[in-house]
Amino acid sequence: MNYCNHQLTSGATRQVPGECNLSSVIDKTASKLENLVKVTSECIKARFDSFSSNDLHAFQVMEPRGWPTRKDELIIYGQSNIEILVNHYKTFLLKKGLDPEAISDEWSEILLSVFSRSGEKLNTLRGFKL
Repeated sequence: MNYCNHQLTSGATRQVPGECNLSSVIDKTASKLENLVKVTSECIKARFDSFSSNDLHAFQVMEPRGWPTRKDELIIYGQSNIEILVNHYKTFLLKKGLDPEAISDEWSEILLSVFSRSGEKLNTLRGFKL
């Protein structure tokens, strides 16, 4: 076994088991760090994997900056996303006494209401000028 002299805070030295070669110590530390980063990355990915699900991405339909400005496009905008959200929350909606089948029509009504209030100026709802 190899021993290295280790400087104590008192000024004395003592021999401790281990490598004295700095590059060997750096290599071992780098290997441990790589493993730590890999394990941490895997844990984070597993914890937040649901953030890449279709259910979560379907919420982007609620962001007005993505809404079309033409009425004919707006009427049908986001229907597939609304369907994903309704399917995901169907049990909850039913427990609350809501009709999941009516939500798609209600979504279209909301979009038409926003359009009628803002007219051709949907970009004012977006908070910036196109």
